[in-house]
Amino acid sequence: MKKLKKSYAAIMAAIVLSFFLGQIVQAVTETPAAEPGSDGDPLVTQGYVDKKDNGLKSSIDKLNKQSKFIVLEVGAGKQLITGAGTEIVLRAGKAAAIRGSYGGLSDVTAGKDISSGVAIPYNHLLISSRDDGRGIKITAKVWVLVRGSYKIK
Repeated sequence: MKKLKKSYAAIMAAIVLSFFLGQIVQAVTETPAAEPGSDGDPLVTQGYVDKKDNGLKSSIDKLNKQSKFIVLEVGAGKQLITGAGTEIVLRAGKAAAIRGSYGGLSDVTAGKDISSGVAIPYNHLLISSRDDGRGIKITAKVWVLVRGSYKIK
């Protein structure tokens, strides 16, 4: 009986030892990890990158359109009402400022505020600081450069 117990213990020790040796051999012989960012180790799928790239291009196009001045011809008797942050430059014609609820247009070129009824000078950069009804009233057909949101009434 003692011999049977000793051989059982030896068999169990051999099984446990072979399991651990197998684990060690497997860890040593595994192929090393692929280089990060390589084809063998992609961080994201190509489809994901393409989708994000298209969305980014669309956003850039939209920002480019918003960052450019557009040329407008507006007839006499109309009003060009600006949104917050809109920029205006009068190039030709005649217009007067329209004051909003909280103030007039900021004449960046002259460094002053333009209140209602005051004539808009040519080639001065005007900025509307709020979306509160400010803008310009056209008294004779004008050509203006506008960057930002606006409505013509």
